[in-house]
Amino acid sequence: MSATNPSNNVYVAVPTVTVSSSESASASINENIAKCNESFLGKQLDSAKEAYNLNISELPKGQTADSFSMSRYVRVARGDSSVLSVRMQDKTNLGIYTETAITGHNYDVATGAEIKIINIATDFNKLKSICSESILSESNK
Repeated sequence: MSATNPSNNVYVAVPTVTVSSSESASASINENIAKCNESFLGKQLDSAKEAYNLNISELPKGQTADSFSMSRYVRVARGDSSVLSVRMQDKTNLGIYTETAITGHNYDVATGAEIKIINIATDFNKLKSICSESILSESNK
């Protein structure tokens, strides 16, 4: 795992995945992770800096804010011998509050292809509805 620590307070951990049985699967998974990080260091960073600058510009006179920062923590896990899961947790300090976002990506270790819910659900809309209701139910507890 490598990590960047540029002077602009943006940090991202970058895992390197090795699937011993398939070099092409390793390459595919690592390319997908690289694309996720391109977005994090591109569009997401630009959007966060805009939000930070807006927050700072609207502060009442004399009020101070924290410095801007963004970080991505990555966890790679194996649930079984055929699936690799990558969890990315992003934290962004926007001066007066912090935002957190968590995303997950799952990969077939034989091919390196990303596994998406729509690819494995027989009734995607029903599954989406059940998950949404469960999330709402948990958040209301």
